[in-house]
Amino acid sequence: MWLITLVIVEAQARDPFAPPPVIRCVTELPALGQWRLQGVIGRESDWRGWLLSPEGQVLTVVPDSHFPIYPWQISQINGQSISFRATQSCEEQQFSLRLKGRLYEKDTHRDAVVADDQQPSH
Repeated sequence: MWLITLVIVEAQARDPFAPPPVIRCVTELPALGQWRLQGVIGRESDWRGWLLSPEGQVLTVVPDSHFPIYPWQISQINGQSISFRATQSCEEQQFSLRLKGRLYEKDTHRDAVVADDQQPSH
């Protein structure tokens, strides 16, 4: 009985001739191009990433976490990249940051290798 009364009150409170509520969305998104992916650690079900802001601050992130720049959100982290999605944008927007190199690739000191290859001949 109370449920029927509540539904009738709700229906009476709505104006059928009023325009539908305006859906607000973000049309201009802040750029993420100055952010840098510093590293990723974890395994299939538990990834964490480290991002460096343009101001030099390090931020640790996990999948499905909010990002400090609205409306971006962390959508996915894997061993090589972090993907973002804009949750409140008018059009679906995505952005990714990738690590340099390949998985398990080690840095090579190119200068040292070049120096070793260029020994003077006697």
